Amino acid sequence: MYDWTKDVDAYHFPPGVGFLAGADGEYRNLILQVHYSDASRFNESFRDSSGLKITFTRDRTPMLAGLRTLGGNGHIFPGRLENLESTCVMRPPGGTKYRVFSYLVHTHDLGLLVVGYRVRDGNWTEIARRSPQMPKAFMPTDITLQDGDLVVVRCFMYNFEDQIIMTGSTHHDEMCILRLLFYSEDGQFPPPFECKPLDAPEHEEQALPPRRAEKPGALQHPPRPRLG
Repeated sequence: MYDWTKDVDAYHFPPGVGFLAGADGEYRNLILQVHYSDASRFNESFRDSSGLKITFTRDRTPMLAGLRTLGGNGHIFPGRLENLESTCVMRPPGGTKYRVFSYLVHTHDLGLLVVGYRVRDGNWTEIARRSPQMPKAFMPTDITLQDGDLVVVRCFMYNFEDQIIMTGSTHHDEMCILRLLFYSEDGQFPPPFECKPLDAPEHEEQALPPRRAEKPGALQHPPRPRLG
């Protein structure tokens, strides 16, 4: 539902938008995970009081939000700039239209830039663009997605180590992730955010439009902010 890191302000949904939680909602249980870069200080006399404040209402909001995680997989060779890319095609049930209002990018240490695009009728429109080395925060955007749209995620990475790094689920691996917060334009609870991988058998006939080149200098690695 939500990610947060140090040095990032609180996040507020747009007016009239919220998650449906509880017995009648998709989110029946809330689980909090806290990830530490260094947990060596923890012992019987040292405890942490990290937490998360969530605002609840018993009144249903006009728009019900959903969250979808997209991303790419692959490997990054030593001393090389690599582009991990994934593309999916929107196939929402009943022709539902979605409005994406926020995004969050995530990689590990090798990530330089994460970019997301909507491709409609051959036209590329940017959904997201951010360095994953900046503080991890949901950023505002405003774009619609409908049946037949392509969603392209690109993660640019540079491997400064002397071994091949694979994508995976641990901190020793890399990750290429774009998370999208959205709601359905009809105000109903969003059905599953169906975005089928383009290489799935039923979509083999749909060719990806000509690649959009990144601007020179767009891959400059900004200094990593000090967190804390």
